[in-house]
Amino acid sequence: MKRLLTIGMVSLCCLASSASAFSSEGAASAANNLRDSYEQCAAASHHAMPGMQSCIDSEFTYQDARLNDVYRKLQSTLPVARKTNLRDEERVWLAEKNTACSSNTRTGEQAQRIEANTCSLNMTASRAKVLENLLSDSDNASDDKNASHTRRSAAATAATPAATAQDKGNKMDDLKAFATGGNKILDAQTGDLSGAGRNDALLVLDPPGNGNQKLGEGAPRNVLLLVRDAQGQLQQFAHNDRIVPCASCGGIAGDPFGYVRLEPGQFTIVNGGGGREHWADEFTFKYFPEHKDWLIAKVVRRVEDRETGEKKVIDLTGSDLGAVTFKEFDPSRLPEAELH
Repeated sequence: MKRLLTIGMVSLCCLASSASAFSSEGAASAANNLRDSYEQCAAASHHAMPGMQSCIDSEFTYQDARLNDVYRKLQSTLPVARKTNLRDEERVWLAEKNTACSSNTRTGEQAQRIEANTCSLNMTASRAKVLENLLSDSDNASDDKNASHTRRSAAATAATPAATAQDKGNKMDDLKAFATGGNKILDAQTGDLSGAGRNDALLVLDPPGNGNQKLGEGAPRNVLLLVRDAQGQLQQFAHNDRIVPCASCGGIAGDPFGYVRLEPGQFTIVNGGGGREHWADEFTFKYFPEHKDWLIAKVVRRVEDRETGEKKVIDLTGSDLGAVTFKEFDPSRLPEAELH
């Protein structure tokens, strides 16, 4: 996949200020549960722009999705009164974040904008952690409340072989069994991918490297679609090694793999990278019962020049893409978002 990796020159004063922004946030990274790839990206950029901005953009995309995901889960599980409180709390937090991280600077003062964006990143990650703890507490309270009911129904469940197999499959899956040939699991997400009420899975596998790969070289990642059978066991339904690029194919931003998002009946894979020109791709696949398969339903490709603000977005829907299955999908056959 061809991507532009242009690196701009910056003044020494901006470099010093930008490096300070990263170092001041370094201690917060562990507490906020920022990914290791963010710290690695920051180190690889030598705290210089536009690499720093690309690192922040990539991590913010992940943390923002993380926050939205846990917020949706809380809204679907909390009592009505608590949902209203959570909504009000979220509005207050957004206002506080906008105030704390606002950047009232003239266009071109990149170091100050990076400080503001780093502030927004860390506040978003912190908020996601707070809501995850709230969700965990809510789940534990629900478990305690339903413990006696679970014990009473244990005998009935044991008398139903299909239910027992499904429960066993949910709790005892060894996803590592699907990572063969030296592959390692880069990401693993579970959820109801077909709308059948079963806990399916999507794996992103990282192939073994030879240690001598240059920037932009290396094997792509393999994405496995695992579907649960009638006995409750996961089986590989399909795979695709053309969607997630190699670990060094993201340019100065580092690893281009962003995250996987699962929703009932569909899943989305997000990648991103670049340098001054930062790109991002989102591929959404949806289950179609008439095909008994997952077809590409939406593609969004973006590119933005971090210095000039110039951007381009390509948004494709199912009618544009045709009936292409997950197994057959090849992003290289689609137009790229490019700046001219």
